[in-house]
Amino acid sequence: MGTEGPKAAFATIRPPGHHCGEDTPSGFCFVNNVAIGAAHAHLQFGVKRVIIFDIDLHHGNGTQAIAWAINAETNRNKLMQEATRHLNPEGGIAQSISSTQGGTQGLQIFYASLHDILSFPCEDGDPTLVRDASVSIAGAHGQYIENIHLQPYASHEEFWNTLYPYYRTLFSKALNFIKSDPQDTNVPIFISCGFDASELEYESMSRHGRKVPVGFYYRFTKDAKAFAAEFSNGKVVSVLEGGYSDRTLMAGGMAHLAGLVEDGEGTLRGPEGWWSDINLDLLEKACKKRKGRQSVGKPIHPSK
Repeated sequence: MGTEGPKAAFATIRPPGHHCGEDTPSGFCFVNNVAIGAAHAHLQFGVKRVIIFDIDLHHGNGTQAIAWAINAETNRNKLMQEATRHLNPEGGIAQSISSTQGGTQGLQIFYASLHDILSFPCEDGDPTLVRDASVSIAGAHGQYIENIHLQPYASHEEFWNTLYPYYRTLFSKALNFIKSDPQDTNVPIFISCGFDASELEYESMSRHGRKVPVGFYYRFTKDAKAFAAEFSNGKVVSVLEGGYSDRTLMAGGMAHLAGLVEDGEGTLRGPEGWWSDINLDLLEKACKKRKGRQSVGKPIHPSK
């Protein structure tokens, strides 16, 4: 998180974490890895603000709940300090509060999620979970939360021409967060990188038809990296979330890593030949398990 060291990192951690709340494990998530990373950046490196982009198929309800609680506490302390300074501008109580807080600003988090509103944790239609997964708030009560729902598409052309520009609006929302305190540009970006929205994932996982092409993981990563370089401190830390079939993890991982390490503008869809059916078949043969059943996702259909 400091000025030295690599600009990008991908932590291939399992189990995933974004469904886990402060003290509520859920959805195979027992520790919220990305929230811990954000807290570490704040406590260890003095980072005051972080951005979290969650691109897992499922809404990161645990991360959003943690972000909401942290933002609420930071905003509450800020209001208390402003009120006491107004009541006693020469110091006194205000100075005492500032000392109690260590004279530093609490952490503030922008959390943005692109997910399937029809899947877990919203699949049963629980009104609280559905509302939480649809929140859009920018600044009020110190909260910066943005949710966008994945939509079906008939072809890759429709996805790239119509849907991806809409999904990219998460970056404009993040920019508004950056501009809320333009003096603070030391704002690392975290990606909760789940690959389970991939077209290659199990049919059972993508049964609601809300998916993304493999190239999405390349392009979104490139855009996040470019955003970090232009508007914040250039640091991008990605943390693995979901993704279950072998083909999903191999193809999504290649696309994501290509976006992380490639310099320059790149292409819209990335090096698609890398995750062609032929190459994925070869990789599966090279990495297949000695025992047990292989977890094989769906083949890519180049005609789409």
